[in-house]
Amino acid sequence: MAGRTYGISTRLFHDAELTREHLVHIAAHDFDAVELYATPHHFDARDQSAVDQLAEWLSDTRLALHAVHAPADGTIEDIQAVLMVARQVPFQFLVMHRPASSTERILQAVTEAAAGVGVQVALEVLHARGANANALVTLLEEELDELDLGICFDFGHAHLDGDLHEALEMVSGHLLTTHLHDNGGKTDDHLVPYAGEIHWDTAMMELQKVGYDGALIFELQPGGDPVQVLTRAVRARERLEKAFVTF
Repeated sequence: MAGRTYGISTRLFHDAELTREHLVHIAAHDFDAVELYATPHHFDARDQSAVDQLAEWLSDTRLALHAVHAPADGTIEDIQAVLMVARQVPFQFLVMHRPASSTERILQAVTEAAAGVGVQVALEVLHARGANANALVTLLEEELDELDLGICFDFGHAHLDGDLHEALEMVSGHLLTTHLHDNGGKTDDHLVPYAGEIHWDTAMMELQKVGYDGALIFELQPGGDPVQVLTRAVRARERLEKAFVTF
């Protein structure tokens, strides 16, 4: 696939505790990497046995741990515990939501902890006031330019917020990683790409234009049969790759 990395967020299995079988399913569908959804009921970063198992399962399945998604409502201590996973199981990016309060203080503490374990922090584009593409770029360039922060561009959230292509161009100088999912323009459905209204062929051409060559991480809705979702994701991945090839 032309050297591109395609991955799956374990959000797909978020209804249950993470198991080896979940990673086996991802690897069996020829994905390269995972983003770990680190909420305690799914993966408890404070549980050393869970971290040990994760390292073993990733080795067995030959999957790379690309990123870890911090708990959306986690404290600084919760996020720092997640970062400590990188001491045993290295990963590139911590994806997190912009804190609702004490933004500068929290992000300074998190970026310092992340730097200590070789991780970069990526703030996720959300369909929310204060956390959309424009707000995050303003935050990074005008308030927190001294911190080592970047952006996780979430296609589904950007689509809900308005002009996805304008948002992608806006964040291009800060782009570290991605979330791919689709919707009908009204609710955050986390559908497989091409199952909603996003024009993915155009979106991939725009992504290539801004020079992004990092991982493409599918962040899909849990519920139902995840194997069927992964099968649809494989077909979507093939279509996405053709969009790159034809550009």
